[in-house]
Amino acid sequence: MGRIGATVRALPAVFPVNYVVRDDEILFVTRSGGELDAATRDTVVAFEVDDLDTFAHEGWSVLVVGYCRPVSDPSELDELRRAHLTPWAGGDRTCYRLIPMDVVTGRRIRHDRPVTIHSRIHGRLRT
Repeated sequence: MGRIGATVRALPAVFPVNYVVRDDEILFVTRSGGELDAATRDTVVAFEVDDLDTFAHEGWSVLVVGYCRPVSDPSELDELRRAHLTPWAGGDRTCYRLIPMDVVTGRRIRHDRPVTIHSRIHGRLRT
């Protein structure tokens, strides 16, 4: 399970999705006419996946940013359907989307090695 970050009606939105990594792309499928369909059609999105061990206080996170594109070519759709991607959500999911791994960042958090987070907010560096 991963998450897609996109814009819906000028506001940030995050959608959980099942996905498959195919070559250097993230593949997911959504419902035609839904919010995720509209939010991920020919636009830049973020894809995030992580794993946490709350007992050990450790984990990792990977963020992919790329130009998400719908797949409409029949031969490419046939190939993608063989990936056996099965969404958990019900309903007819027929809109295939690919996100190239244009920008990939990640981090590992380990209990024995604390990680400091740096972010730039309003021109000032905060830790």
